[in-house]
Amino acid sequence: MQQFEVMTDYRPLILILNSKSMVDIEKPRLQRLRERLGQFNFVATWRQGKLHAIPDALSRAPVHDPTPDDEEAEQDGSHQIASMVARLDPEMVALKDAILTGFPEHRTQLEPLLGPYWGLRDCLAVDDGLVVCGRRLVVPQCLRRATLQKLHASRQGVERTKRRARQAVYWPRVDQDITNCIGTCSKCQLHLPSQQKEPMMTGKAPSRVFEAVSADYFAWAGRTFLVYVDRLSGWPFVSRVTGEASARDLVSSLRGMFAATGLPAYIRTDGGPQFSARLTREFFRRWGGDHQQSTPHYPQSNGHAEAAVKAV
Repeated sequence: MQQFEVMTDYRPLILILNSKSMVDIEKPRLQRLRERLGQFNFVATWRQGKLHAIPDALSRAPVHDPTPDDEEAEQDGSHQIASMVARLDPEMVALKDAILTGFPEHRTQLEPLLGPYWGLRDCLAVDDGLVVCGRRLVVPQCLRRATLQKLHASRQGVERTKRRARQAVYWPRVDQDITNCIGTCSKCQLHLPSQQKEPMMTGKAPSRVFEAVSADYFAWAGRTFLVYVDRLSGWPFVSRVTGEASARDLVSSLRGMFAATGLPAYIRTDGGPQFSARLTREFFRRWGGDHQQSTPHYPQSNGHAEAAVKAV
């Protein structure tokens, strides 16, 4: 669905969901809501509460307590099918018998069919004819393929599907089955990102303090600062920019830091205009330090300086 409509009876949400950007929202709870919804393309509209009947009714507590007939009607048909299968499946029959009578003292005395359950024997129980592992239903062999299809119906990817399974169902090697199922799904392969992230390259660890450093600019309370941090100890120096954050101001600040801590073997920065200016390049050429610039449009590659900015 390329676009859809979200209808609410709470008028202030309309502006937040449709118009405001993340920086304009002050409340953290609303910021998190806006961030989670950022991946969807929708338009929020308002409807008066008395006309917003169905969601309004579903959000209210029931007037009367449920009757036995209501509780029986709420049972899912899949629960009844699973109960019937559990009575016929040899593995489930043997597993229930082992749970009710007790597992043997040694694994060698256990039926080979139940070997994968040995490490979980303290978590297994029988509830209403079904085997459960903690709060997760142990799915019989013949229902596992259908269960995989239900878990994968929303196509949320391997890790999210595994998290969903860990909340509801279990069988031996369920994580591996989920990986194989999604790996062979043609629709999932079609919509994979075209450019996978490459593994982060790490440089050689420095042998002394201020042998390798990182630098970056940041703004706070209307003022601009330069942070210069050691990659071994994490010790930061902070220099306030008095005027414009220019290459000349950068060279002046770096010269003072080099005089205080020594010339680093290499310094890593992003590709900002101050760091890539000709005056800065000539400064590093004269002083002899190896200036390394991070990948453009990829702040994680300058993560050490980014983390120092956050800490400062």
